[in-house]
Amino acid sequence: MKTKNTHYWLFWLLCLGIILVSYSSYFIWGSKSFLSVGDGLDSNHVQNLMSAEKSWRFGEGEPSESIKVAADPGVVGFVKKIPGPQKALYIFFQPYYADVINRVLISLIGFLGMLLLLSAMYPRSRYPGLEFEVIRFGVALAFGLLKFWPYAGISVSGLPLIFWAYLSVDRHKLWAFLTAVVYAYYSSLALVGVFLLIALGISELWLWIKKRGSWRRVLWIAFLTLVYVLANISLVMSALAPKVASHRSGFSAVGFFADNQQTVLNFLRMFFSNYGHNASYPWLIIPLGLLALLLAFKGKSPEKRKHLILLGAYTILALAGAIFGNRYIYSLQSRIPLLKMFQLQRFFWLLPLLQYLIFASSLVIVAKTRLKKAIYPLLLVQIGILAFYVNYNTKQCVKSYVLNKPVSPPSYEEFYSPALYRGIQRQIGRPTTEYRVASLGLNPAAALYNGFYTVDGYFSGGYPLEHKQNFGKAIEGELEKNEHLATLFYNWGSTCYLFSDEIDRYYGYNGNGIPMIDKHEERSIEYLAIDTASLRDMDCEYIFSALPISQAGELGLNYVASYEHSSSPYRIYLYSIE
Repeated sequence: MKTKNTHYWLFWLLCLGIILVSYSSYFIWGSKSFLSVGDGLDSNHVQNLMSAEKSWRFGEGEPSESIKVAADPGVVGFVKKIPGPQKALYIFFQPYYADVINRVLISLIGFLGMLLLLSAMYPRSRYPGLEFEVIRFGVALAFGLLKFWPYAGISVSGLPLIFWAYLSVDRHKLWAFLTAVVYAYYSSLALVGVFLLIALGISELWLWIKKRGSWRRVLWIAFLTLVYVLANISLVMSALAPKVASHRSGFSAVGFFADNQQTVLNFLRMFFSNYGHNASYPWLIIPLGLLALLLAFKGKSPEKRKHLILLGAYTILALAGAIFGNRYIYSLQSRIPLLKMFQLQRFFWLLPLLQYLIFASSLVIVAKTRLKKAIYPLLLVQIGILAFYVNYNTKQCVKSYVLNKPVSPPSYEEFYSPALYRGIQRQIGRPTTEYRVASLGLNPAAALYNGFYTVDGYFSGGYPLEHKQNFGKAIEGELEKNEHLATLFYNWGSTCYLFSDEIDRYYGYNGNGIPMIDKHEERSIEYLAIDTASLRDMDCEYIFSALPISQAGELGLNYVASYEHSSSPYRIYLYSIE
């Protein structure tokens, strides 16, 4: 018994150590690290800061000590609702460390939740032996190492924990209800919560049909729904009775959805590979799951029913994700105003949970055959794949700071360039609350981060439809030149950017992303067709440009100065609007 307990605690220490080591580079190199830009530094990170600032004001110190962010974007963007614990991190820690600590917590909760769920599904009393302990801890470790999208909190990493609570509510009432509260406040209702509640409802309905339903589980699902509504009351009310029309109500996004051929390809991608914001790398898992199903039927394994249910649920979710991502289905959905603003294909956010349950089930089937020693290399290979891809930041840091080799993405510090923007603030010499700015060829998130109030930005949480219409007048001339940018702005519009046809032709807007224009670039913008009077009507008094504007005078722009800093990859040309 003592040996078994020793194994148990050694597994705990080993798994926790591996997870913490995988994040060590973020603490070693600090703000010189490389956090994802798309849907991260360009939007959600700054939105988190603004949301936290509505609860707490950071001090007026150097950015290395504290960060001052434009706390209220005013008429431009709605301050996005972020998970409560995530907001607390941004209140009490510097923004960079708040982001990193959030990532560590997400991974640890993923590991703990999966270990609890697997221990409930494969209890030690029925699955004794070292090989099954290795499966429980190994799969839990693998799940904890996934590349979860950090700005959705524990929406995905917490799914094993919430399903453990659902299955355990009859035996662990207090813990199950506390888990529901924590999950509801630390996850996203729009991204995952709606689809989780649908999945739980269908699961419970199926159990009632099988005459194994539980009123306590029904009460728990109702409780989770209630807490979710309370945690997201502003979001729910804005959807049901909006005070201001969101730009999302003007979506005409059918063209962004898949045609029939692409829908089939999307289904195959969801089934066999990564899809969406969370990377689970199931390349080994799904073929192994199909092979294990053949083994289970051939050997008449008692595990075949459970394994078949998991594979069936996985297939149904992947199909739902692909079908709701079809443009013809979406065109029908968009006829209902409330549903028009939702992306129902997000059932795919539930797939990583099922992938790793299938992985565990496959290993259990293999462990009950003569091939049971194969579980060890299979686990090592999967954990190795995850370790290689999860340690992207470590590889970039070593490449840049140890080997002195160039890397393409900007570091956290380079992306926001606080020292550079402080110089511009000093040059303007006025409180940032008195005026607004727009960025051309630069990401507006950097200006927002450094305390400027902007008329532009990537506002995935929504901003007033009226502002989109007014901003559209300002960039109409550029959009007329470029069908791609016009489609992006008019049919979607969450990226409310000062688009330029020349920047798109020479550097390329990659989806939502603004291209990095290096400060050594000698090119200039020759023909910029923007309506500066419309920008001025929105209280925009300055333009930050990554390139000089040749016909600035004709546009009513006064060149002020250009700015560089040794720590920044940008050169910013400052123009005031007459």
